[in-house]
Amino acid sequence: MRFSNTVSWLISNKKAQDKKEIAAILGISTSLMTEISKERSNVGVVPLQNIVIKYGISGDWLLTGEGSMLKSETSSMASEETPDESPNAALNTLKGIIKEQALDIARLELEVSTLKKRLENG
Repeated sequence: MRFSNTVSWLISNKKAQDKKEIAAILGISTSLMTEISKERSNVGVVPLQNIVIKYGISGDWLLTGEGSMLKSETSSMASEETPDESPNAALNTLKGIIKEQALDIARLELEVSTLKKRLENG
């Protein structure tokens, strides 16, 4: 959903002309862009990485909804100064977020299990 919102924002703020242009920049087909927009397909890692790198969208916000949609000026300038390191930095950020989410999931599963046991024991 945030991915589709981002695409709409990019178009309405004239950062891109249309979904076709965004699809080309992200390295996906226009048909896949349509499927993602209609929530019939999931966004892959490469388009997520590319939207973060090419448009200055916050990876944290895109994946978790936390923080601001746009990266701060400082972090985008740092990305522009070292373009060869940007994909690795973005990938490392995504990996870190995934690890944090896995820990959250494990914690929540444990909490659910504990609550189920309490209900069973009355």
